[in-house]
Amino acid sequence: MKLNKIVFFVAFSISFALNAQNVNVDNDGRIISIKSANGTSDIEGSEYLNENFTPITITKYDGKLYNGRFNAVNGEIEVKLEDNKIIALDTKADFEIKFNITNKTYRTEEFINNRGITKNAFLVVVNDKNDYVLLKEEIIKFHKKIEATSSYAKGRPARYIRENDNYYIKYNDTVAFISQKKKDLFKMFPEQSRKIKAYIKENKINLKDEDDLIKIVGYLSTIE
Repeated sequence: MKLNKIVFFVAFSISFALNAQNVNVDNDGRIISIKSANGTSDIEGSEYLNENFTPITITKYDGKLYNGRFNAVNGEIEVKLEDNKIIALDTKADFEIKFNITNKTYRTEEFINNRGITKNAFLVVVNDKNDYVLLKEEIIKFHKKIEATSSYAKGRPARYIRENDNYYIKYNDTVAFISQKKKDLFKMFPEQSRKIKAYIKENKINLKDEDDLIKIVGYLSTIE
């Protein structure tokens, strides 16, 4: 009985906070957390590429302006409400968020990352002009505190570290990790590998360069 009361209280609290901001959110678990914006931490670095909340628009709520930021540790978009509260949008729901100042767009996607782990997170839409869509996972990882074991071995504080971005190709509603190594790309598209190899050589493509990845993805949509 007590558990039911707690669940009801949490649901009511979230609903009240949303109504106060006139945020239209479906009643099927679109919001996964609510927390205070004023937290204190002794962890070095940040969970965010930009800690500031900046204007965003949510496609399904066209015409309404909110303030949000991207949490690169959790792969979440956080939206700021009244009374310094923050909600994190449900990564298992269909959302498309545009950050108005940077003109960067994020979408919720389900994908398998380079470690074989299935995830739901917000990915950056790098290019969406062809049948193949190029997406990017911006990553910050948390590293635990390391205690000093002696006067010679220094410890390290807990910290957030920016990692290299991961890239993905979306085609026919499937999101697949794309390696930035040529041999892995050829294995990914074995039937087209000869054409891809020739295109890379002719156009001096560097797979570690995002602009060149856009070219490759565009080329993939032209071959069978």
